[in-house]
Amino acid sequence: MAQTNQDLTNLKNLIVRLGEDPELLQAYVKSPEAVLLGADVPKEQVEVVLSGDQKAIKSLLDDNHLAITIIHLPKC
Repeated sequence: MAQTNQDLTNLKNLIVRLGEDPELLQAYVKSPEAVLLGADVPKEQVEVVLSGDQKAIKSLLDDNHLAITIIHLPKC
């Protein structure tokens, strides 16, 4: 599945917001799918993120380790 930078805009914007907004981060920890979909992240990308497949996520995010760390926060 080829991605362009434009395709990833909503996901990347959400990742930045997760690093800046503790309330959004808490909502993501409780319900990642709802937060991803609420940020208009395309369903295909939501499925990759929720799969937990680190190789697929790294590929999707161009191996951005900070973004991958935020996506894989442990449940509190």
